Amino acid sequence: MSADAIAQLKAFSWDDKRPPKLPERQNLDNALPSLLKAATGTLSVDLVHRELAATHSNFKAAAAALAFILHEYGSDNETEDNRLVDLTELKDRIIAAQEKHQVTNLTAKNLMYPLAVALFVSPIFLFNKVQLVKNVLPFEELFETWKLLGNENRPEALSRIERDIWKLLLRVLDGADLMACLLSYLEYWKVIAPDFESKFEEARTWFKPGHLPANMRGTARQGNKGTTSQANVATSSDSGEQANSCIDPQLLTDHAVTHNAAGPSNEAARNGVHGVKRPYAEAQAQAESSKKPRLSVSTSPTPGDRSVETGSNISPLAGRTTPTPSQDDDGLYFTEDPPFLPLNESPAPSTAQTADSVPTAAEDISNRPSSETLLASALAEVNRLRSERDALQAEHEPLKTEHKALKTEAAKLRSDRDTLSERLSGLSGRLATTQNLVERAEGRERALGAELASVRLRKEKALALEATLAESNARADSAEDHVRQLKAEREDLLVKLRASESAVATARSEAQRISAERHAHVEDVTGKLEGVSANIAILTKAVEAWRIQSQQIAAERDLLLQGMRELLPAEAGPTSADSSDVLRSVAAEMERLREQVLDADQRASNADQRAATAEQERASMEDAHDRRAAHITVLQRRIAELESNSWKF
Repeated sequence: MSADAIAQLKAFSWDDKRPPKLPERQNLDNALPSLLKAATGTLSVDLVHRELAATHSNFKAAAAALAFILHEYGSDNETEDNRLVDLTELKDRIIAAQEKHQVTNLTAKNLMYPLAVALFVSPIFLFNKVQLVKNVLPFEELFETWKLLGNENRPEALSRIERDIWKLLLRVLDGADLMACLLSYLEYWKVIAPDFESKFEEARTWFKPGHLPANMRGTARQGNKGTTSQANVATSSDSGEQANSCIDPQLLTDHAVTHNAAGPSNEAARNGVHGVKRPYAEAQAQAESSKKPRLSVSTSPTPGDRSVETGSNISPLAGRTTPTPSQDDDGLYFTEDPPFLPLNESPAPSTAQTADSVPTAAEDISNRPSSETLLASALAEVNRLRSERDALQAEHEPLKTEHKALKTEAAKLRSDRDTLSERLSGLSGRLATTQNLVERAEGRERALGAELASVRLRKEKALALEATLAESNARADSAEDHVRQLKAEREDLLVKLRASESAVATARSEAQRISAERHAHVEDVTGKLEGVSANIAILTKAVEAWRIQSQQIAAERDLLLQGMRELLPAEAGPTSADSSDVLRSVAAEMERLREQVLDADQRASNADQRAATAEQERASMEDAHDRRAAHITVLQRRIAELESNSWKF
């Protein structure tokens, strides 16, 4: 294969459930000449196995014929609703038995035969071990085989394979390499074959004939030598009228459907015996009552009492290979039937055999079964089938009960899974909400801090506490304590703000050396400080509202403690899982933090008193005012968020 074909081998996908699209017109025009020229060539058996060479030849012929049909289906031969105008003209171009084809050096009939087998029987026969064009059956027999097989209750495994084969042919018409498509599909089959192993049993018997029931063994009549005829049960012939008057058509099942599916050179066909379509399973025969049965009657030079069972093993494609996917290997293999014996090579009957084969009229009449016998046999067969159906239904009831129990258990498991998912989602949402509340409370705590050092210390410790749920609960308790102390701290904040205003006035007198930009910035800070009083009043109202909300926060804290006992890691908390131990640990940590805050406040107060010079005090106060302005802005934003989210508490 070429490099492009090897690349296509890795790019093909067979899992697409969508129906394949017809190839583009341009791609079809490009592929048709090469397909027609390649149809006469044979892949060398030195390159691949002999069976794959025959499969490759069958697929080439089928693809060429399909491309020819789609190419002839042009605008000059179709109506506005995309229907062919002249089917006879298209048939004459393709199927008519011409002497030689101008491109492929094959007769048009042989060129179309692999595609006809794929259409009327199954595309799986393209995987035959021999080339189909070497043993061509009449199209009439293919059509009768198609009618006999029907179009209902096709096995799932067989339908899946046939759909993939048609997809393969359309890909070849769209420009893909045929060998790459075959190898890609065979590799894909090795993967999916184990899943279809349990469904192969019904697919194996789909193309195999069945046995003619005993009550129908007298329907093969004799006649003139070399004549063959088929008649429906409802025909107007003598035997047809007799059978129609004695047998109820509703009593006929697929076991009684006969058909002349043998080739012209088949010994069974010369004896007047026809294959009988048997359903792929006895139970399935009861479910296929929707298929309309046909009773084929033939005349031949054989005695009328010859057992019809001699041809019971004749396949609808006698002489062709019957596809049977193997369960012992991952590949796709078939069992090859004996080839046809040509008509001119068949052993000629001796004179004695010819004389013995000519019956008398008396023997013909005596060998014909009476209508009462036919009716009794048919009723016996119907009763037997009904008993088998009842037995199958009785065996099916426990399976249905077990299936319902399994469905109920599966539904219960799905319900439990959904419930657990909802609980997990709710817990995640509550955890996220708690973390948001803790972060907001921490922001308010940092905004109300007295000094930048203490604020940074608390921020670093708060970020460290965010790692676990216990630390998040500690920050929530800290925020609750600070909210209760907001009123007392407000007075301290007013004192500090007045001191800051006096310091700003002192710094303003000494700020003549500062550039115009710096002076403008200080004035802006002063304006922001003047609005602190209004902000404090708003904060006071928020504190009052927070007192009411504290009870709700306490209830939520209890819920958080319960969740903390479940999610708190062993190394992050006390060894005991009791909530009191956890609260005592958190209280101890908060007490240590409060002591550090008090120490920091004391050190900051002492540092203010020990200010050496007005320049240093001015610089430090400017920095403090800058930071306080930012903190005030953050405080205003947090208060606004608190007011907007107050409904949550």
